[in-house]
Amino acid sequence: MNKRIYIIIGAIIIAAIVVLMVYIQSQQSPKLVGTTVFNPPLNTSDFILYDTNGNKIELNQLYGKVIAMSFVYRNCPDVCPIIMRYFKQVADELNKEGYKGKYIMLLISVDPDRDAIQAKSFMEEMGMPDDVHYLVSPKEELQNVWKAYGVFVEIPTNKTGNYTVTHTAITYVIDKQLRIRVAFGHPGFWSPNDLLQDMIILIKE
Repeated sequence: MNKRIYIIIGAIIIAAIVVLMVYIQSQQSPKLVGTTVFNPPLNTSDFILYDTNGNKIELNQLYGKVIAMSFVYRNCPDVCPIIMRYFKQVADELNKEGYKGKYIMLLISVDPDRDAIQAKSFMEEMGMPDDVHYLVSPKEELQNVWKAYGVFVEIPTNKTGNYTVTHTAITYVIDKQLRIRVAFGHPGFWSPNDLLQDMIILIKE
């Protein structure tokens, strides 16, 4: 067998090893676990809203951070309190693991009249980390965001007593290029660890 054949065989073996290593690595890479994983990712729609401390939050200015975004209201009797607790748990864990400054979490109001009055004290009572922002702008501005992100919101016209707001339960995870990569539905079907895992994956990308 001449030298040229040895060279060819060696090249084939090296190529096979490289392919095998790439395959093994791809199988070992962590996978996004959200209820819906968008491939290709979806484009986001920019917005400018204000949090309970009066800080302006503009989505396009958050480039480079991983964003978790959900739609809630303070007086919600069921789903929203779960999402809020999940956000706090995930933020606390991300900060504990050294990811502070690499992400931001947004709770967008679907009940602006009451949330404008109650949300700030509620966030303080929860001891919410400063990486989590509750956005409570005027209804007209919020409506544009609800529509852009496919969130149905129905506020009773006769708002008496402790009224209930009907709205879509959805949490988006947006990557550092401001693309929607993952959506989580009702929190009964996912856990804080699911959200934590997906945010860490996107932070490390």
